[in-house]
Amino acid sequence: MKTIYIIDDDTDFLKRIEGVFSTQQYEVMHSTDGADGLAKLYMLDVVPSIILLGALLPVLNGTDVLKLLKKNDKLKDVPVVMLTNASTAVDSETEMLALGASAFMLTSENVPEVILKKISDAIHPSFPATDVTNPGTIK
Repeated sequence: MKTIYIIDDDTDFLKRIEGVFSTQQYEVMHSTDGADGLAKLYMLDVVPSIILLGALLPVLNGTDVLKLLKKNDKLKDVPVVMLTNASTAVDSETEMLALGASAFMLTSENVPEVILKKISDAIHPSFPATDVTNPGTIK
């Protein structure tokens, strides 16, 4: 069973995503702030298949969490999909991808099925990733 770890403070989004992934045979774990999420990831015995990481988080923001994940020997190769609702997402996307994020998503513009597709693409990189901000295009 594949494991997805979500760090995001939007509890409605967490419930929606957990519902979608649990029906697809994924184990879903989550935290609602960056510091707690990072601490729990460091303590896990199993390395998650993917991490969904909110960009704007309380306590420790997503950018800082991403930097620390990419420095950790156990977690540095885990795909990280950055999540945001921010209107400045275009500027953030370039920065997050440069820091090592596998993908970037505007959660407000994506329905759960599209998010599932994006996550599947990130977990299975041998298939081309679909750009969910422009359906039908490949990144």
